Amino acid sequence: MVRRRSAKPLFTGSNPVAASINLLWIFMPRLQASIFWAFIFVLTSTLPAFAAKPTVNFGLQAGYLRGNTTYDITLGTGTSELKWPLDMYMAGFKYSLSYKDFGFSVSYLKAPSRRYGTFMEDTDLELNGSSSGSSQASRLIYSETGLKAEGNVANIGAHLFLMHYGHSSCGLRAGYSYYSFTYSGYDTLQVTTGSENSGIFVPGHVIYYKVDYRSWYAGLEYRLELLRRMYLFANLDYSPKVRVKDKDDHLLRYKLSRGNCTGEGVSISLSAMYMLAHGWCAYVDGIYGRIRTDGVQDQVWYGDDPGTAFNETGYAIIGIDQDIDLDLRYIGIGLVYTFQVE
Repeated sequence: MVRRRSAKPLFTGSNPVAASINLLWIFMPRLQASIFWAFIFVLTSTLPAFAAKPTVNFGLQAGYLRGNTTYDITLGTGTSELKWPLDMYMAGFKYSLSYKDFGFSVSYLKAPSRRYGTFMEDTDLELNGSSSGSSQASRLIYSETGLKAEGNVANIGAHLFLMHYGHSSCGLRAGYSYYSFTYSGYDTLQVTTGSENSGIFVPGHVIYYKVDYRSWYAGLEYRLELLRRMYLFANLDYSPKVRVKDKDDHLLRYKLSRGNCTGEGVSISLSAMYMLAHGWCAYVDGIYGRIRTDGVQDQVWYGDDPGTAFNETGYAIIGIDQDIDLDLRYIGIGLVYTFQVE
């Protein structure tokens, strides 16, 4: 087992507030759910019985997700990085309930399983010591694999506007987010670096990969009303404790790798909604998200690896250092119908 590394920082510089929140989240793993439901209870308890009628929004949304989910492992003096692209079109629904300054929302997006014309990049590096004592990486093997990908994104959240300035409002928000991506890899082209470059093409189904990100978040929400028909929204969310699990099945080597990591995340979203006629609204939104986690990976051979001279069936390596990171950008449009509950 290799000595654990420090996680790659989500933010540079010292941040004592974020560090304190992180410690609280680490030692009280059930605190996330408790705070969220307490937040919902406080919000709903502030709504007077004589308040205006609740407003419901329900509609469809579609958009484009771009970015990467990446994992890298370190074992001995070697590192391996696998970069999986988030180049996919998604569609789904959005539901929200607003009651004066309180709001509750649920949304879901799905990218159907298909070939998007993208490639997974696998880079194997060897760390070599230099005369100055620092480590330098030299690339040994690089490969690209065609992909069939599928994605699922879900979010549940609530907000409460606490301050109002003319046509603008700001308040607090909290919620739970879930990202899941599944890949099947086909037709690998591998290049080995050495005194002479050699290319190897491996046809067929070669790898299966699945990764899930789960996190509670809290943040700020800002709303601006323009011309009585248009609303602008800006949100900033922070997740002190993100939990990530992944599964990598190297079909040709009969090797199954499972990772378990934790870390932190941040997201920024901007959206605009325009009121159409007869209760219909059109909107556009954009999201930027960033997650950084670290943990360990366990590898188990469930068959004989044909690339080695001995039978590895049942052999396992546990406690390998692993980082799993997510960088995403999303832009979407939607059409919702708005009505008041009698």
